[in-house]
Amino acid sequence: MAPMKYKSKMKAVYEKAGIKACRYHLVNDYDGCLAFLHEVGYPVVVKPDNGVGASATYKLKNLEEFNYFYSTKPDVQFVMEEFVPGHVETFDGITNSKKETC
Repeated sequence: MAPMKYKSKMKAVYEKAGIKACRYHLVNDYDGCLAFLHEVGYPVVVKPDNGVGASATYKLKNLEEFNYFYSTKPDVQFVMEEFVPGHVETFDGITNSKKETC
């Protein structure tokens, strides 16, 4: 389960399966983050590397937002990903209007 619990480790699993994944950078140091931001541009998404779900996930649209995030972020490992616009479909909880599984 470790590769699915850590977002940064999921990337290697996707690559091995031939699935393209967005570029990412571990939020370890300010200058490294700036270099990544220069490479991919805004917006970016930052979220805790460890865990599932979307808690503590942020979409940063400019340097001011990044600076605020960086100076106030909790003391956990974050991953920064390039933003990929699109529509997300999930099939892990589909029910009809009567809450019956389809």
